Amino acid sequence: MDSAPAVDLSLEPEFVHALMKDLNKLQGWLELPQGQHLVSLLPGLQNLQRELKLKCLPSEPYSASEDNVLGASDSSGFLTGRAGKSRVPIDQASASATVTGPLGPKLPSFLPPSLVHLTVPSTTLGKRITVTRPSTSQSNEPQTKKTCIKWTIPALGPLSEAVAAGEYGPPLEFSTSSDEGEDEADLAHAHKKCNAPKTKGKRPDRRNATSVHVGTDADIGYIGRGVAIGPSTPQTNKGWRTDGTGPPVTLQAGILLTQLLAIFSDRHSTSLVALISYLQDPLKGHQPLSGKTDMRALIADLLILETSAHANDLLYMCKLIQLVLNVDQIRLDFTAEGGKRNPGVGGIAADYDQPIRTFQHWHTCGSRLLHLCCAGGMHMLLIIACLGLRPALTNSYREAVKDINSLADAIREASEGKWKPLVRRLIGGIHYLQSTPIPALEHYRFTRGNDEFTFTDTKKSDSVLQSVQTNLFTLPSRAPDWNFDHSKPWAPNFHRRKSIQPAEVVIIRTALKLERTSVLPFSKGQQKEWTEQQRILTGNSVVPNDFNEFRDKLTDMHKTGTCPPGQYIDLDSDIMEGQAFKYGPRYIFILIFLTRKTLVIEDSTGLKVLTLMTMPDDMIDRFDNGFDNIDAILPNEFCWDDSTREGYSYSCFAYTWYYRSSEKGHGSPEGAHPHNLHKGVKVNHQQRTPYSSINTVQKAMEFETISEVFSEAFDFQRVNFQHANPEAFEEVRPFADALPLNSASPCYPFAGYMLNFRVVTDAHKDALDAKWCLIIFVKRGFGAELCLYELGVKVKGKTGNMLAFASRWTTHFNTHFQGQRCTLVLHTDKEGDDWAEDTGGWADHVARHVRRYARD
Repeated sequence: MDSAPAVDLSLEPEFVHALMKDLNKLQGWLELPQGQHLVSLLPGLQNLQRELKLKCLPSEPYSASEDNVLGASDSSGFLTGRAGKSRVPIDQASASATVTGPLGPKLPSFLPPSLVHLTVPSTTLGKRITVTRPSTSQSNEPQTKKTCIKWTIPALGPLSEAVAAGEYGPPLEFSTSSDEGEDEADLAHAHKKCNAPKTKGKRPDRRNATSVHVGTDADIGYIGRGVAIGPSTPQTNKGWRTDGTGPPVTLQAGILLTQLLAIFSDRHSTSLVALISYLQDPLKGHQPLSGKTDMRALIADLLILETSAHANDLLYMCKLIQLVLNVDQIRLDFTAEGGKRNPGVGGIAADYDQPIRTFQHWHTCGSRLLHLCCAGGMHMLLIIACLGLRPALTNSYREAVKDINSLADAIREASEGKWKPLVRRLIGGIHYLQSTPIPALEHYRFTRGNDEFTFTDTKKSDSVLQSVQTNLFTLPSRAPDWNFDHSKPWAPNFHRRKSIQPAEVVIIRTALKLERTSVLPFSKGQQKEWTEQQRILTGNSVVPNDFNEFRDKLTDMHKTGTCPPGQYIDLDSDIMEGQAFKYGPRYIFILIFLTRKTLVIEDSTGLKVLTLMTMPDDMIDRFDNGFDNIDAILPNEFCWDDSTREGYSYSCFAYTWYYRSSEKGHGSPEGAHPHNLHKGVKVNHQQRTPYSSINTVQKAMEFETISEVFSEAFDFQRVNFQHANPEAFEEVRPFADALPLNSASPCYPFAGYMLNFRVVTDAHKDALDAKWCLIIFVKRGFGAELCLYELGVKVKGKTGNMLAFASRWTTHFNTHFQGQRCTLVLHTDKEGDDWAEDTGGWADHVARHVRRYARD
């Protein structure tokens, strides 16, 4: 039987990652989910993405040799990963169409020129996918040397002949801009090279220089900073040009949008369901507050009251919108009677004997809520009520109007590539609410003159709300994404989290005796040189094939009580997933564990020097997808980079509590309040108690939103860390239990976390932190392994891995990387022990029931 024809996919992983930002700008045109790799454009290869991203990328740079073929197909219709260790089934059932478009950004010089080849058998995909560099030919060579990017995707409908034929006219000139800190690989602008003759003393005539477009005028799409490519019909009128692209979404609007998406989290989706249930059959009351100590009854009352508060907030927002409608009707009536100027809000307030400032505040808040309802429908109010976002949306600050309008535009159009996946998810939640019968909402009726509508009258409410005077441009037409059938109820992907069960723990005991010291193994000033030497040595690390081999080789390395200097063994979480069985002439990788086990390494004293945990697959997917939200909050941070390039830099954001550099109260006079005590010249009363990091204080909304995005990962580490290393858990938690005003740490038992992007650390020990830290890895690319010198272990650090170790006593550093990299480092300030033990010497002035905690 003849084998199926093969499709040769020439993909350069580094190039693909470098183009990820630009591909995201094409999402609106290609109708693709956010974050998919270029290979995912092929139908049926979604599962291949994880293999490419997590398993198949080697730790060394690619070369042009045949040995670096990433995968090849076999006759059974499977794609075999590197070294044949993983096999992915391929779906061959989808039809396809070919789209060709020019990208050709200016690529950073560090990208290697090699290609990696994939061969996929298919009877339906007969097109070639090629990713190449922009031409490096000399200017005097033919212009046809310019290159482009081609891909195959599911059919999107008819394409223009120019697109299909790849006829783009003159060559493209691509430039980048660093005005907003975007990296070298980011495609900022694309435009045709202007050949207009220059005249001395005059500016060149650019009236005929047009922006680059793909296809005919009917399919035009532009590439610009923060602007997605999408079909539009350009029109010109007296110098004005319509290109179909709106202004970029503001940063604060992106944060608000991310906060709205928190409705899909476990806690808030439960609140939404409770509110819907409450509105369907409102509860009549609750137990009156009394001196009883029945905790269960108290919790039940709190749940009822919380839901009732959400319902009251919903009613309050509806009344604010109705007030705006009433004011607008008064103005309409005044105009109908021949009035030439609208009556002011102050005059209307006076007519009804209300304080002007109060009435103006109501009118302003109602107008903002009305604007958002005009964008997303009246059911937006339910989401806002459940999330408690009304104050954030109605607060007065300098850019409030700009951010609310930007958010409304993004929700209405759903057209920007970067924001489209987030908006689409929000649209799904609104679809769910609109298709869910909620009888109580039928009593929420809005009127303006003879117009009346309810929550479910979407077309009527759109018509009325769009005509209300808000002194802003009317919102653009709704995107096609809003055209769904309400008669077919649909449930969104609300995450119904079951109680997290700790994974089984596997312990390896070795003869190692970890020295309890913060002294480093190199002299002062030799950090970089020593680290680079160790990075070279890690290239010769032992690579075990399975768990048993890892255990045996690690035990042998530690047999003398210390690890031989410069020797390392790779630790990959995959060894906790499965085991290789000999089957005929080949090895077949079989998953034998339903859940990944937790690995613990103990030294000879019983100290758990390393704990490696891995989230379940579904949790990893949600965690990885959460970085779409993070990119909205911290734009351009989670991006492709190379730590060896010239000018490499990284970013760190601290969201934590400190007690370091605080003034202790030991030996202070008795009977005097701390506010009245001074010692020395400079006094900072606020640092006599634990204090928050500057990011937590100045960017509280950002901190809360990021913590909500990672809440599931934080819960997983808490349960599994306590189960696998209960002694360390008890050592870490006292400071988190003693934070001022009983503040809750989102990453308990640790007091806070660092969010690091693109970080490659030199060798160090965390001398200022408590003994333990826990790292959560996110990595797309290769490199960035975490090396533990005293243990001789090189941790691969894949997305979803969590590593806890004694960072104050263990020298650790990272190898270089190419790709996208982020780590969440959960830690506790070492000085926090002083506060947890005796409140830093201020015990006589702090209400505490427990005076001392156990310490080392």
